[in-house]
Amino acid sequence: MLVRRQIAWLGSLIPFKEFHAMADAINLWNKLAKFADCWSPRVIAETAGCQLKLVKLLGEEVWQFPADRIVFVLDGELVLKLRGESVSLSAGEIYVVPRDTVHRPMALDECSVMLVEPSIGHARSAAPAEVWV
Repeated sequence: MLVRRQIAWLGSLIPFKEFHAMADAINLWNKLAKFADCWSPRVIAETAGCQLKLVKLLGEEVWQFPADRIVFVLDGELVLKLRGESVSLSAGEIYVVPRDTVHRPMALDECSVMLVEPSIGHARSAAPAEVWV
């Protein structure tokens, strides 16, 4: 919902700030239940230049290009292969992928993950390739 805050100055209304207000809290489990396919991130929110995405993982993915990324395992277990080492994550654990680090996620059993990544656009409409849920 777009909310416009205005201030009165010299008898006229001047737009002061525009921002998107969330109508309700986001339930991660309800959002995860809305899709079944793996390796297909869904955007659930955007704030401060970052997108919060949910993704289900199973198997091994290709090497991911370096990106600023926070990986939060919600359910299951995930192994992040980095050049020369691996990081194992269980439900409730977060890993901040170091800047300029190529990484490869792997999940032996299906796991659910929330990613925090820089936005590719400034608003929902600016990122048509992103799937929102």
